[in-house]
Amino acid sequence: MSDVREVRVGLATCGIAAGAERVAARFRNDLDSGRIDVPIKRVGCIGMCYNEPLVDVVDESGALTTYGHVTEADVERIVAEHVLGGSIIEELRVAPDAFFANQVRIVLENCGVIDPESLDEYRAHEGYVALKTVLEEMEPEDVVEVVEPSGLRGIPRRPSIDAISAVSSPQTNAPAPALIRMSNENEVPKMLSPSKWAARASSSAFSSRRMASGYSART
Repeated sequence: MSDVREVRVGLATCGIAAGAERVAARFRNDLDSGRIDVPIKRVGCIGMCYNEPLVDVVDESGALTTYGHVTEADVERIVAEHVLGGSIIEELRVAPDAFFANQVRIVLENCGVIDPESLDEYRAHEGYVALKTVLEEMEPEDVVEVVEPSGLRGIPRRPSIDAISAVSSPQTNAPAPALIRMSNENEVPKMLSPSKWAARASSSAFSSRRMASGYSART
């Protein structure tokens, strides 16, 4: 019996472009034909796009082994030697430690861990906890008090919190809010905001490169 809990295949756009869909299909075929009870999970990009297709083999303790540049031919070896045999294939292995060493992931902490199309998995990893807290445990005024000192801001501008004179809520019957002034001091520096001309030029250049490479807008 295998001590592998699951096999994760990166199926973001970078993985798909590198052939990850064929790799995932081969895993499903080999595991199903061998009646091996190990699930194949689609996951998002972990950032190492240059190593795609990426495959994580996760054991029962949660420890994972990452394989890079995985081909359909490699799948047979991974299933036979690692999933069934318990032996790591060193020549296919990539070491993500150096890549992640200086990173602290917050918003993207579950990329490569959960299935991005599974709401149940997202909720199991504390998805919507903040929203649940706001709706069930906080008053509108409490939310403002949390947001104001946090420094959160939008693009290209965010409302000036001190311009909010009232918070309206069906639960509190508070008065309707006054107009929220857009504060000029909160604008993103113009150097960070591409002009319409620059955006058009970038789009045109990208389209020209695709056409020169033999790709049409339909591909």
